[in-house]
Amino acid sequence: MTYASSDHAEVPCLQLRALTKTFGGFRAISDVTLELRRGTINAIIGANGAGKSTLFNLITGHYTPTSGTVRYDDRNITGIAPHRLSKLGIGRSFQRTNVFAKLTVFENVQAALIAHRGLGPQLFSSSASKFVSETRDVLASVGLFDSADVPAGLLAYGDQKQLELGITLALDPTLLLLDEPTAGMSAAETEKSIELIRRIVRERGITLLFTEHDIHAVFSISDRILVLEQGSLIADGSSQEIRTDEKVKRSYLGGRE
Repeated sequence: MTYASSDHAEVPCLQLRALTKTFGGFRAISDVTLELRRGTINAIIGANGAGKSTLFNLITGHYTPTSGTVRYDDRNITGIAPHRLSKLGIGRSFQRTNVFAKLTVFENVQAALIAHRGLGPQLFSSSASKFVSETRDVLASVGLFDSADVPAGLLAYGDQKQLELGITLALDPTLLLLDEPTAGMSAAETEKSIELIRRIVRERGITLLFTEHDIHAVFSISDRILVLEQGSLIADGSSQEIRTDEKVKRSYLGGRE
């Protein structure tokens, strides 16, 4: 198994222990155990219905596990509400874009900064002067500095996803979960987005866990790939190890390397 080098590589950022989630008689996640090392890029792949989004929901507090535990920075966070987890340094984006369409690009990121700093009650008061430089820094990092005054709803789809990433970065995460970050993008937008994500997480030392259907994007960016099948973890390794894993090729890659 191969991990990216890191000064803190020996300290797990996220630990799942025998994590299980059932809905009625259906076991959506079954006894998943894994650790993520700090500063690494980790992908979860699997067919539709494999349990990827359910696993994300368990990690980020949207679901409470039937059994098992979730630990972040060696702290038990099992079942803690999502808004509390964001304060601890866990950020997440969803498959569908989640931006304020009528606010400008600048205002979207600025609002996230205001809320994260505990100034929510001031969100609808005069906020034009709050966190201006921080907002500009985030927009520059996601390539939207020149679009600061554009209403978010007028952005191209790929740019809206970049803005959503910027909103998530405004929460200053150390663990970032991205659910299908390139869904609905063209090939050119996908390549641009993947390179942007790679650069940001490397520069900021963020631990990344993401799901993605574009297998070429997964192989191009990941230090480590985890494969889910019917809620169970069936493979865990480097890109090369996953490419040559016979079980993965049969169950997910369709026999293709």
